[in-house]
Amino acid sequence: MVRDKLNREHFFIRDNGPGIASVHLTRLTERFYQADKSRSRRMGGGSGLGLAIVKHALIHHHSQLDIESQLGKGRCLVLFIPSSLIVTTKNGQN
Repeated sequence: MVRDKLNREHFFIRDNGPGIASVHLTRLTERFYQADKSRSRRMGGGSGLGLAIVKHALIHHHSQLDIESQLGKGRCLVLFIPSSLIVTTKNGQN
């Protein structure tokens, strides 16, 4: 977790999957959008709603989502959440 000068916490979620072509990145948070429909069917079928729901929830909490990806190198989701929304537990974990 990293804090920026806008007092937001950055959460990074990375995978080492096949990655996503840059042409699809701007549309990934649209409802029902799937970059590779054939892959979705082979992998058990997705609806294309997951990232749309995440983005909607983040916007509702004055937060932001960035998606970075390269074909063959996986992807990284970066969630920017205002520090004021982060709750620290008794043992100091967020």
